[in-house]
Amino acid sequence: MEARGWFWVHRRLASGVLVATLALSSGCMSVFHPVRPPDWTVAAPPPVLPRCCQDHVYIFFVHGLDPLDYANLSGMRQYVHDLGYCQTYYGQVYHGPTFLKEIRRIRHEDPEAHFVLIGFSAGANVVRTMANQLGEEGTQVDLLVYMGGNTLEDVPENRPANVCKVVHILGSGYIWRGHQLTGAENIKYPDKWHFDSPTHPETLRKLGDELSMISCKVPVIVPVYPEQPEEIPLPRPVDPLRSASTSSPEWDFLKARTALSAPSSRWEKPAETANPAVLSGRTRPASVTSR
Repeated sequence: MEARGWFWVHRRLASGVLVATLALSSGCMSVFHPVRPPDWTVAAPPPVLPRCCQDHVYIFFVHGLDPLDYANLSGMRQYVHDLGYCQTYYGQVYHGPTFLKEIRRIRHEDPEAHFVLIGFSAGANVVRTMANQLGEEGTQVDLLVYMGGNTLEDVPENRPANVCKVVHILGSGYIWRGHQLTGAENIKYPDKWHFDSPTHPETLRKLGDELSMISCKVPVIVPVYPEQPEEIPLPRPVDPLRSASTSSPEWDFLKARTALSAPSSRWEKPAETANPAVLSGRTRPASVTSR
């Protein structure tokens, strides 16, 4: 009985661990590093750019070995999306080949495309490899961001020639301290540890500024519409049958007259009227006056 009781205890414990793992595997631990927007009273906010320019900036986020999303890289992606950059992609370390295929497709369909690669922890090594492969194909990368890339060394491979700018952000590491990269903009947070770098306000501010500068490279195309010829109103058509028909005589007073007849004089003597008796053919007897 005692052995059977321990069996049920271990079974319930294993079930609890499995349920907790499934619940946290969707990134529920990102609440430990919420995204706090930068204080724009200290630094100038990024300029508001036309949406047509932002839609040509394609941003790829590659997470590291953090299945619980403790670093909250998904929150960083949402922050970039709220800035107006909707062409964002989010994946894990094994999504590198898939992202390369997507970049090739975008490059073929959008000649004004600008690419940004952002990697955290082990994802920094993945985006480094992606940038080098794109360089072999002749594709330019406008921005390459390493966050928590403590294993990266100061070698030319980590600064691909086809990348316009490299930003290297480091926190405090316990095993690998990280190296400063020559030719890159190095940012160090001595009071923050490895998982704090993606949601740090300085990281968000820096990323917003860099994305604004990239968006300014996209030309603004104003659509030109052909001028429409001005339509001149045509006279109303007249029915020839209706115009040729004569109007009723009772409406003759509406017709225009060239001259008016002179009115008769008011002092003209009226014409004598004939005796009605004569007209009837009878004569009336003369009246006899009495004396």
